[in-house]
Amino acid sequence: MSFYTPNVTVILRPLGQQYNPYVPLLIAGLTASSGTTVYLGFLLMRQRRRPKEEVETEILGEDELDPRDRQVLKALMEGATTLSDVVKMTSLPKTTAYRRLKRLTKMGYIEEVRKEGKVIYQVKRNERK
Repeated sequence: MSFYTPNVTVILRPLGQQYNPYVPLLIAGLTASSGTTVYLGFLLMRQRRRPKEEVETEILGEDELDPRDRQVLKALMEGATTLSDVVKMTSLPKTTAYRRLKRLTKMGYIEEVRKEGKVIYQVKRNERK
């Protein structure tokens, strides 16, 4: 029996032993897994790493608020104070709400206050328009 890939040819011949049908499957599995590993390594090496400043600028974007930012800001104006409150009032995923709160904090629309081990978000009095 022979097993062929573009780079390797394996020929198995049992010499006086009973034939084991799992050997070709084992070889095929090892070949496939090592090929996949090499391909994933290649993809990781090809990735272009961006400077941190470029990523932050991309996250903050323009000074404009998008609909989700407005939704979070409205929830805070209507009485939400914690991340959980914002999630309940906006029905946004927790991760999205958290990112929007952080973005609004960086933009100066809200402030983050720590009280008794909890993080409270408040709209700044001098809200920009």
